[in-house]
Amino acid sequence: MINAASFLLTKKIIKDKNFYIQIFIRLPFSLILPIYFMMKYVEVRQDNVILSLLFWSFVTTVTFESFFFTKYELDSDNINLIQLSGINYYWYHFTINTIITFFMVLIYILLILLLPLFNIISFNSILMVFNSAFIPVLIFTTIIFAQFINFFQIFMGRKMMFNLFNLFMDVLILVTGVMFPITLFGKWSNILYLFPFTYPFQLILQENSVSLLNILLWGIPVLILLLISLLIFKKNRGVKY
Repeated sequence: MINAASFLLTKKIIKDKNFYIQIFIRLPFSLILPIYFMMKYVEVRQDNVILSLLFWSFVTTVTFESFFFTKYELDSDNINLIQLSGINYYWYHFTINTIITFFMVLIYILLILLLPLFNIISFNSILMVFNSAFIPVLIFTTIIFAQFINFFQIFMGRKMMFNLFNLFMDVLILVTGVMFPITLFGKWSNILYLFPFTYPFQLILQENSVSLLNILLWGIPVLILLLISLLIFKKNRGVKY
C-alpha cells in the first residue's frame, strides 16, 4: 500500500504545477511575510507567536496539498485503478496524508532551524517547542483533519467546494487562537477547545494554562472527524465516486 501511495503521490507531484508553486513560491512567502509583518508593523517579537504562525502555515500547506491530491483523484482515472487494485481506500488515503504531513513537517523544521541564524527567533525557543508535546499532537491532528477533508470531498463528489474550504481555513485560524492565547475570550475560551487545532497551538502560546479538561475537549472533535470520515468511507465503499 505504501508503495502504491508513494507511486501515485510522486506521479501527481511531477505533473502538478500547483505543487511547485506551493513549495517554491507560496511556502517561502508564508514563512517570511508573517514574521516581517509582526516585526515591522505590529512590533511584536514573541518567539512563540512567530513559531505558532509558521506551524499554522504548515497545517494549511498539508491540508491544501491533501485537498488537491484528492481532487486530482476525482478528476482522473486513478481512483478506479486504486479500487481495482483491492487496496483499502481509507488506509490508502491515511498513508498519503501521513506521507505529505511528515514530508512537510521536515521541510518546516529545517527552515525554522535556520531562523536563529538571522536573529529572528532564539534557538532556546525552538528547543522548548521541540521538548513539548506540541509537534506530535499537531502532526496527529493534521493527519486526522486532512483525512476528514478528503472524505468530505468525496462525499461532495465533483461539486466545487474549494471556496467553502478556503473560507473554513480562514475562520479556523481565528477561533483556534493561532496568534494569541484564547483566554482573551474569557468564559468562552474552553468552548473554543472543541475546534481540533486549538489545543496544540495553545501548547505554544499558554502551555501552563492548558488543563486536562482542554485535552478532553480536544479529543472530542478529533474523534468526531475520524468517525465522520470512516462513516463516509463505509457508506461509499465499493462505489465509484
